[in-house]
Amino acid sequence: MMLWIAFFLLFALALTTLFLGLRGKRVNDHPICRKCKFDLVGVYAAENKATGATDVPPVVANDNSNRCPECGRDLSRKRSVRFGARRKRPFHLSTAAALLFLSIGIGGAWGWGRANTFNWNTIKPTWWLVIEADSADTAISGAALDELVLRAAKQELLRGTHERLVQRALTIQADPIANWHTSWGDLVEIAMSQDWLSDDDTLAYIKNVPGIMARVRSPVVHGGVTSLSFVFAPYRAGSGDHRAYQLLGEPLELRLNGEVVPHQTGYASFSPGRGTPSWAMSDVLPTTMPGDNTVDATMQLRLRRTARMGPGGAGIGISDIPPEPSETDSKPWTVTLSTTFTVLEPGESDVTLIAAPQHADAIRNSIRIDRAHIERTPEGDTVQISVMISQPPIDVAFQILARKGDVEVPLGLCHGGPNASMGTGGRATEVDIDLNGAQLIFRGSAAAARRSHTMREIWDGEIVIDDVVWEIEEPQDEW
Repeated sequence: MMLWIAFFLLFALALTTLFLGLRGKRVNDHPICRKCKFDLVGVYAAENKATGATDVPPVVANDNSNRCPECGRDLSRKRSVRFGARRKRPFHLSTAAALLFLSIGIGGAWGWGRANTFNWNTIKPTWWLVIEADSADTAISGAALDELVLRAAKQELLRGTHERLVQRALTIQADPIANWHTSWGDLVEIAMSQDWLSDDDTLAYIKNVPGIMARVRSPVVHGGVTSLSFVFAPYRAGSGDHRAYQLLGEPLELRLNGEVVPHQTGYASFSPGRGTPSWAMSDVLPTTMPGDNTVDATMQLRLRRTARMGPGGAGIGISDIPPEPSETDSKPWTVTLSTTFTVLEPGESDVTLIAAPQHADAIRNSIRIDRAHIERTPEGDTVQISVMISQPPIDVAFQILARKGDVEVPLGLCHGGPNASMGTGGRATEVDIDLNGAQLIFRGSAAAARRSHTMREIWDGEIVIDDVVWEIEEPQDEW
């Protein structure tokens, strides 16, 4: 507000000063030709007005004395002569230049600020925005899509234009590697809310809302096993509250190189949010055929509307009991996800252990024991631990053991990396020695690294934790 007031005041003052400087100061009473500013002293016959004489001489035909010797103007015409030569004022001109530069600078700053904050997309024609919506620059495409969504919500788009945008949105949504902007989903959902989107397009949109990919560790060592997981990516939908939806999945069939293999049974429910949780469909894919192997996983999916949920992290639940049908369930659909993995030749390893003792202290500090529990039972002790590994300096993968004296009891496997925090648990049953006061050992393990889809190099070392606080749960009844 103050900038534009200062700009106009300074600009007006600069123009006034410039006018005074250019008009100049009157320095004499000489007759001057108004056209070319020639000094007519000794040429012009009339006297100065100050003497009381007229400034226009009598008209004499063909009298060259009545013409300006410089430009030839007829001096007998009215207002052809003025009296008094003027000299420009240098101080006024320099002051005017300074004021002009200052006002232009202030005006430029004000105009630049206005231009930067003004949303130019609001005045662009729709055809221009449609072109920009496919720009490789995500900032340009996102801004154009946001404006198209506003116009679609106000029904300011032609139906044909909106239909073409919806088809483009469905094409992008169906491509899992294409960049997705929530405004594409908003354009489809606005069409749904206006009740003109076809049933086929509606079902196609719902099917592609959840981003699901099959993932297998590759390459893998020969003769072992690997796991197939479904990775649930953030929903490819509009900007609404999609945590009010759950994706329900049931595995139907798992094939390895065309042959049916066993898989885990159960039902998964995925709630979207921050993060990309995964669900292991099989932990026992055999890796006995060197070279490339193909996995095809078939599952049935449904999308269910649930009670509105607040913001939070993504979650996944696994159950052996099928969920009860709900009126808010979409029609189920079947999807087959395929991926490949490579099995190494016999004797080749897919994990390298690196000796880096300088990281031992930092790795020890990244490990937190949340719980160490021993439950006494007649058949032997049940030992459970809960561990969190938070951002170690390098990739780590451990076998967790409880050690007392010379006896070591395996409790589980865990892994973690520099850019993540990983919680895990371990359990052993029917333990026939008293582990109260035992140490916890974290030993570098290639087998633990293979539980990750990406770890190839891990720390080779051992962390010993002595000060473990064990919780003891004694039996309530007599044995």
